[in-house]
Amino acid sequence: MNFRRFWGSRLIKSFCSAKTLNNSTQLQPDSEKFNSLSKNKKKLVLKNSLHHSITLSKFSSFYSTQYGQDRWQNLFKSLQNPTRYCALINKFTSPKHIQSFLSTTPNLEQVSFLDLPCYVSSERFKQPEKDENGILNYYLLDAASIMVVKALDLNVNDVILDLCAAPGGKSLVILQYLLSSIIHNNNDFSMNYGGFLTSNDPSPNRCRRLKQVITDYIPPSLQHHIKILSLDLSLSLPTYDKILVDAPCSAERHLLNSPNEFSKWKPSRSKIMSQKQYKMLLDAVKGIHVDGLLVYVTCSINKFENEEVVKKILKNSWVPLEEVKSEWIIGETCEKGWIILPDKCDGWGPLYFAILKRVGEGEFRKKEKRSFRRFNVDKNIENDDYEE
Repeated sequence: MNFRRFWGSRLIKSFCSAKTLNNSTQLQPDSEKFNSLSKNKKKLVLKNSLHHSITLSKFSSFYSTQYGQDRWQNLFKSLQNPTRYCALINKFTSPKHIQSFLSTTPNLEQVSFLDLPCYVSSERFKQPEKDENGILNYYLLDAASIMVVKALDLNVNDVILDLCAAPGGKSLVILQYLLSSIIHNNNDFSMNYGGFLTSNDPSPNRCRRLKQVITDYIPPSLQHHIKILSLDLSLSLPTYDKILVDAPCSAERHLLNSPNEFSKWKPSRSKIMSQKQYKMLLDAVKGIHVDGLLVYVTCSINKFENEEVVKKILKNSWVPLEEVKSEWIIGETCEKGWIILPDKCDGWGPLYFAILKRVGEGEFRKKEKRSFRRFNVDKNIENDDYEE
């Protein structure tokens, strides 16, 4: 692992660098800025740099155990790169503004494996533009997020819950599919469907961003098809045809590009996260109708937050469930579910998802109550406010 190159730019910002020699980390100042610091500040910089290097070593050891040393080296390198985005064309904006985007954005190429109009460019995307009705013409997100929504197998009359919806990209994609029967004619919308989406996020701050996305991208005449909540929802009755659970997770790609947050990483983080994810999923499966689908999603590469959580819910939930196995154009299969990793998917991801189908009514068992009490979960941990 090249500590010098990785942390030199991200962590100490030219104050000092770290290099590995005989399994010990030696720190050397390498800039005028560092030399200009007071003695106490130099000690603090060196201490922080050493801490980051040790954390990185533990982090790499943790994940190389899961992926193998060779695969981890390639995956680690790809995770350091900026997240790749595509531009999802908003079907609710005017055709004129869609055409303007397509004709003025250089080097556009449509993403071939998606069935919604999405484009990538070798140039940086400009800011989305509003049409004459104030609706933005495109939204930037990871193409893998669209595949996750596709896994819900949406129908136009479905009643859907997006449980952890902020910042709003996946809810927007859901609405692109759900309201597919819209006929656009001179800015009037005729509707011959009855689908409905509930988008929830328990964080008030994140929910405000969710509301803004819906306001910016969905015409007021269609907003009666969506309800936005900011609740710590507890589901007890079958209410929804489809549920998307985009669970809080370790978000390793984000951590690697956020030095301050990475410095807090510990191997025990995945245990805390997986407990919270299991509890959330155990509650969510009670909210789907028989024959309904739940898609469990994380942007983690950690199998303990991914397939191990799914295996546990299939074993312990009193709601009868089965995994729906599918093959997708990009990504790779896991013991349970599917994962899209940037080292093998042209920079897209990481994103893990598993499709669960409710196959019966089930019978409540007291064992579930004991499993809820067994966990001591830090409720302050939540996803960062960014779109995968």
